[in-house]
Amino acid sequence: MRTREQRDTDFTILRAEVGGDSQFVKAHKIKKVRTALPRRVMPSWTKSYEGVAAFLRSKFPRLVAPRPTSFRQLKRTLRQRKIAIVYNEVLYMFYRLSMTEGEIARELRVALDCMGRKNRIDAVRDIVKVLRRYQPEDVENT
Repeated sequence: MRTREQRDTDFTILRAEVGGDSQFVKAHKIKKVRTALPRRVMPSWTKSYEGVAAFLRSKFPRLVAPRPTSFRQLKRTLRQRKIAIVYNEVLYMFYRLSMTEGEIARELRVALDCMGRKNRIDAVRDIVKVLRRYQPEDVENT
């Protein structure tokens, strides 16, 4: 065990080496011990392609709509398809690959920018919120 005088001597030597205006000695703290993140609960509907397709059809009705008859409908259909692709990718990366929101935002940088979102990680978080809130209609409440 070191005495207070020994520590003070070491600090004065270190202060002479580091510099008087540096906050190195005062600001040093032991790192907090990090624990592993809890396992992500994967909803049952995300495990099958039919469940994912049902989610996308309910969220984006223009995916299964008949052929667009006007230019406005065509633009809306194309926009919904583009966003549905992003939702599908986020779902796959989040639940099946267990990627974090930041990793997904980096992977989908171009797609999220095309959606017009300024902050990509917030866009991914919004999509994950929608995915977590979704309840399939065929689930029986018992």
